[in-house]
Amino acid sequence: MSKENEISTIRISKKAKKILDELGTLSDTYETVIVKLAEHYKRCEKVKK
Repeated sequence: MSKENEISTIRISKKAKKILDELGTLSDTYETVIVKLAEHYKRCEKVKK
């Protein structure tokens, strides 16, 4: 298994779970939503500079 495909377990609060549920669609996994958020954050950081 490559490093890119390693799976880690994280704990999230009920508040965070609720927010992730609202952001994602039924076919999205938490991983998909988190990756989308991280990519969005990176784009916003580039715009700020």
